[in-house]
Amino acid sequence: MRRAKIVLSSLIITTLCFFSISLFAQVEIPRGKSGSDYVNEAKRIVGSISVKEAKEIYDRDKTTIFVDVRPYTEYAKYGYLLRRLDLPAGRLIFDARFRIPHKDTPIITYCKKGKRAAIAAAQLVQMGYTNVRYMKGGILGWKRAGYPIMYSSLVGTIDMPQGKTPEEFLKEAEAVAGEGITPLEAKERIDKDPNTVILDVATPIEHTLLGKIEGSLLLEQGRVPFNIKKKVHDARTPIIVTCSTGKRAILVAKMLKEMGYKNVTYIRGGLKAWKKAGLPTVGYVKGEEEL
Repeated sequence: MRRAKIVLSSLIITTLCFFSISLFAQVEIPRGKSGSDYVNEAKRIVGSISVKEAKEIYDRDKTTIFVDVRPYTEYAKYGYLLRRLDLPAGRLIFDARFRIPHKDTPIITYCKKGKRAAIAAAQLVQMGYTNVRYMKGGILGWKRAGYPIMYSSLVGTIDMPQGKTPEEFLKEAEAVAGEGITPLEAKERIDKDPNTVILDVATPIEHTLLGKIEGSLLLEQGRVPFNIKKKVHDARTPIIVTCSTGKRAILVAKMLKEMGYKNVTYIRGGLKAWKKAGLPTVGYVKGEEEL
């Protein structure tokens, strides 16, 4: 009986080994770049800074932005700097220009040990930022040096509000503002009536990236209720509202109707739809939105 068990066990082990070898034989190991290759490439693009140097800058220079490129899940375990900008690596290239609008802003990136920070810093350099370094050693090096670290189980924790969603706000606004018009319809109205006001409620950063429709009145969304009557005096003036994607335009069009303007609509899809339709835009000049 014991001998039979030994034989059976041997057969099982042999079978498992056979299948393991067969499975391994079907695997083609990738031979391209490794994580270290990406880090080394980044180091050729951007310079580093020691933890000690970073701490000195942190203490004396409040204009330098310390960018934490880690996900929030690492905050509770490893801690974080009190004064930092949260910009996780996966969102960096999409959000950096909006979160850090000035290209000459001093930036120091950091992560757990420094590898992701190096890659993120190199990406920022490639995006056009001129004063970027990464912190060697990361938050662990900072901690080993005895420098202060914040810990909080609440950082990165989301307690989702249960009120109106953005979609509900937009649906309510659309019920007042109407369905809007296409970029081509907007262009026809502008050409037909030169008194039409194109009210662009996007931000200066968006105008820098997308341009603007020639002759637009630039007035950020939050300033509209306080300043629009200084610029558009006649309630009968045709107004076409736009922004980057058209969503804020719906909200502003609703507001204008509530304020008493009688001939208001908006461009569906905003400036992005306008450009996609092949319609012209012009460059933005800093300060032209100021009243």
